[in-house]
Amino acid sequence: ALRGLHTQSLPCRGAFDLACVRQLRRQLRALPPAAVLHCHDYKSVSYGYLASIGLGLKRVATVHGWVDDGARARAYRRLELNLLRGFDRVCAVSESILGALRAAGLREDRIARIDNGIDLSRFDVAGNGHGRDLVQIGTAARLSPEKNLAQLIAAVAECRRRGMSLQLTILGEGPLRGELQSQIDALGLQQSVLMPGVQAALEEWYPTLDALVLPSLSEGMPMAVLEALASGCPVIASDVGALPEVLRDLPG
Repeated sequence: ALRGLHTQSLPCRGAFDLACVRQLRRQLRALPPAAVLHCHDYKSVSYGYLASIGLGLKRVATVHGWVDDGARARAYRRLELNLLRGFDRVCAVSESILGALRAAGLREDRIARIDNGIDLSRFDVAGNGHGRDLVQIGTAARLSPEKNLAQLIAAVAECRRRGMSLQLTILGEGPLRGELQSQIDALGLQQSVLMPGVQAALEEWYPTLDALVLPSLSEGMPMAVLEALASGCPVIASDVGALPEVLRDLPG
């Protein structure tokens, strides 16, 4: 909307909302023949595929990765991969995702890697550099198993035990909020680990950190890492997904 583009939200009620699929199909029918339908996750892939059947639209999807919240999440992943076979182009943001698409049987001429990008004009490195005793680290992530946040909290507890002045801020929401808060309480880290939820204007938050830490077990190409680097914030991250390439290719 900020760029003068028409946007419209579609209310979706529950795990599967047939009314939402029908509404999307009505809107797709009104588009010109050269229109492209671009989907970004399992639900938009599912709804977009069903709503566009027989309309002749080009279907494109970008796959950023998958979460692992148990049997249901794995079932959604299988569903998405099956439906993606009916898309004209599928973009992956890392080599590991590209490999998963190949393993799922998608045609080689329909898949491609396209890296994530960010608008550098939003970020300013001038404010970095703190020189304070309390080390501020942070992460911005979904509170789900693959982000491995419990290990990060445990690491903060160990650092505090060794006498380090350290504070961790975790931005985001997800199914593990209660479990992570219980871990924080059990370790007595209420003042050392903060979870304020989802926040806007992260370009103002990154410069307040001494480092962004992402201990994920799986990733694509996380936007938080790209944004932190654009802010001049050091990054400590797992050797997964496209992270080794992103961090290895940094100058110096």
